[in-house]
Amino acid sequence: VLDRALARFTELLLAFPYLIFVIGAMSVMGPGFWNLVWALSFKGWVEFYRLARALVMSEKNREYVEAARVLGRSDGVILTCEILPNIVNSMLVLGTLRMGNMIVMESSLSFLGLGIPPRMPAWGSMINDGRRYMLTSPWVATFPGLALALLVLGMNLLGEGLRDVLDPKMMEG
Repeated sequence: VLDRALARFTELLLAFPYLIFVIGAMSVMGPGFWNLVWALSFKGWVEFYRLARALVMSEKNREYVEAARVLGRSDGVILTCEILPNIVNSMLVLGTLRMGNMIVMESSLSFLGLGIPPRMPAWGSMINDGRRYMLTSPWVATFPGLALALLVLGMNLLGEGLRDVLDPKMMEG
């Protein structure tokens, strides 16, 4: 029952576009660092839940889980000692790949004035401030934009590298 309710709730959250949902949440909560963290996290956990659920559903029918069950291990022990070590790599890769998306979301909201308050440095607000000087001093907006792009590229490359290292199927090929 809980699994079915969570599945429907995550489907409901996935029906809303991410940026529109976060903009709406930030409009209600107001700008601020912790409000931004809550808004991004409230919708961000859905992908992790769906991946973890799919991986657990596939792992729970494996022979080593059945062997642990025959040995009398409890469901909690099987989950933490047998299944979790086999799904943590995929979760870690998803986390690094999603980090780049979260950085772009934060920058987009800061650019729009809905993210981190102006007194705190944020690349989105730096790019927004530099828009006024694009004709006379283009580097004011260009360098924060380049730094943002390089950071997101680095996070994606880290995620791809982790996937290559941690995925056993990649090692076989």
